[in-house]
Amino acid sequence: MPVAPALPESAAPLAHDPAALARHLVEHYHTPIRALFPELLALAERVETHHGDLPECPLGLSLVVGDLFNEVIEQFDRTEQVILPLIVAGQRAAVREPARALVDAQADVTARFVALGQLTGGFVPPAFACRTWRGLYEGLDRLSRDWNDQQRIGLALVSGIA
Repeated sequence: MPVAPALPESAAPLAHDPAALARHLVEHYHTPIRALFPELLALAERVETHHGDLPECPLGLSLVVGDLFNEVIEQFDRTEQVILPLIVAGQRAAVREPARALVDAQADVTARFVALGQLTGGFVPPAFACRTWRGLYEGLDRLSRDWNDQQRIGLALVSGIA
């Protein structure tokens, strides 16, 4: 299992309190990410509908965002329903296998975020992009950064377990 990277600044003071760190993970990352995905999916569909004839418009972006949303939510559900309750209850032995599976699944999603960044030119819209297109790429960039931060917290919670 990989060594947990440094925690995001907002979570660092909670490093020695698994219950508080778990709450922080859900409140500051899982909940906002769940809310952001449908907005980004709608923006991606609008951009494809209005600009799909332009070579700079990544066709299929809404499908990629939708598939990514499903994978991320599945992982969040597994984390919130299985892994976090076990960690908070101090049942480290019981969380070993689910934690290993989570780490593997997160690596797959991280690779998809990298591919999404490549598809969108590093989340940099073309100079002529409309507000919707710019908002989409800004939101996708934020989503990618939030994913990385929440992953660092998750790895900190399961480090030494899996």
